[in-house]
Amino acid sequence: MDWEHAVGRVQRSTLYGDLSILAEDDHYTDTVAVENSILYSSVSATYGTFVLRNAIVTGGRLNLSMVAETTVIEGSVLMDSPCAIFADSESLYVVRNNDFFGTSSSCSPDVEFVGVDGNLAVDPQFVDP
Repeated sequence: MDWEHAVGRVQRSTLYGDLSILAEDDHYTDTVAVENSILYSSVSATYGTFVLRNAIVTGGRLNLSMVAETTVIEGSVLMDSPCAIFADSESLYVVRNNDFFGTSSSCSPDVEFVGVDGNLAVDPQFVDP
């Protein structure tokens, strides 16, 4: 799925396949939010603002490139991938209150999110209803 010049929201959804979000380099107010959803793959966001809130990302990673300072990753579980967040600059967005399970929190060896701003690395203990 590709979006360009987008201001949108994905809520209460299950997504299979990579999600790609692209804004123009001067459109940092273009915002795409993924909330209360399950993603079974990777998410790539370039430029603009990306919000991941109360979601599960499993088997993929977040690829953030030149995203706006207003980008937020919070209240989510990122799991079962070699690394959870790949970014060109980890200091330009907010990562808080997440659980990194079965994955390294960052793809950069110099950055660690676990233990900072409420981020954890514990078994979320999901059960199949």
